[in-house]
Amino acid sequence: MSEPETATGTPPVSDIGRMTGFSDGVFAIVITLLVVELQVPEHRPGELLHALLEQASVYLAFLLSFGYVGVLWLNHHTLLRLIRGTIRATLMKLTVPQINAVAADLDI
Repeated sequence: MSEPETATGTPPVSDIGRMTGFSDGVFAIVITLLVVELQVPEHRPGELLHALLEQASVYLAFLLSFGYVGVLWLNHHTLLRLIRGTIRATLMKLTVPQINAVAADLDI
């Protein structure tokens, strides 16, 4: 889809606010889906700590995944700051594949 040209014959410059909001929403959904997988283990009264320690690998995996998504989110915001004022079509070509890759990493 080509960009409509302005009166000067150049494509319009994109405001990245909407793209930032959309990508933040995608990252929020990804993190929410990570949290949904966490469950309180079944335990007898007074043995919650022991039950949590038995599932330490699950919680460690969550923390690592959360950190990974957080780094991707920070890198994405840095990318958007660097390309502020670019042409809208170029912005879409750079952003959509990255968001798709983040969503694909969920392995749901």
